[in-house]
Amino acid sequence: MLLKSSQLLVVKNSVRIEMFGDEIDRIREINPLTGEVLSELEHIAIYPASHFVAGDEKTKEAIKRIRAELEERLKVLNMENKL
Repeated sequence: MLLKSSQLLVVKNSVRIEMFGDEIDRIREINPLTGEVLSELEHIAIYPASHFVAGDEKTKEAIKRIRAELEERLKVLNMENKL
C-alpha cells in the first residue's frame, strides 16, 4: 500500500519496521494477531502521539531558563556594542 503525501494511513493493522544495523531494511503492514504480512511499504509517515515531548512544568521551567540566558546574553552584546 503506497500513500501519497496528502493521504493519511489509519489502520487497524500494525506496521513492522525491520532494521539492518542502523538502517531500515523493510517496512511491512502486518496483522497484529497472526503476524501475517499484508503488504510491503516503500515509506510511511509516523507521527508522535503529542506535539509536546515535555510536560507543562518542564516547558515552563525551560522558558524561564531561556529568558534568563537571553537577558545575560543581551547585556554582554549591549556592552560590546554589537546590538
